[in-house]
Amino acid sequence: MGPAHRDRPVSSPPDITLTRGKLPLRVVHSSPEMVLGALGNIHMSIYRVTPSVDLLRIDQKFHEALAAETGKTVVFTVTAFGISLPDADARTLAAEYVRKNRTFVQASATLTEGDGFWASAARSAVTAVFLLAKQPYPSRVFGDVMEAGNWVSAYAHISGLAIRDAVRELERS
Repeated sequence: MGPAHRDRPVSSPPDITLTRGKLPLRVVHSSPEMVLGALGNIHMSIYRVTPSVDLLRIDQKFHEALAAETGKTVVFTVTAFGISLPDADARTLAAEYVRKNRTFVQASATLTEGDGFWASAARSAVTAVFLLAKQPYPSRVFGDVMEAGNWVSAYAHISGLAIRDAVRELERS
């Protein structure tokens, strides 16, 4: 005999379920420079090289398609260890996309893993860019995938473990 079902009044809000492994991870772009995918409404970008204007345009096209499908999105960006900040044209375009996407982005997490001076300096630089750009939605920079996944889970209602697993799978793509 299965578990007993509890009766709830019709007006009660549904229970929030964090999923792990139930949502399919979709890989929509994979190249030596970048991998793009989605887990539910989470738009995932893995940059293996410094983001260029061309890469940002590919990323934005997919992000807009995901938003059209899901309504609201959460952004999870991973930058590879050792890459530099984008050039001025790419930074300008990225700022334009932040403004354009504010209607459908709920939150944004950027993950730059690594220890030592470079990783710490990279996270500080991205944080400074976020502050100067006055992000129109909650945005944080992380050095640990689980910490980032747990933070994103509050917006996407997908478990931090599922998010971590999806990031690791995309990194292998």
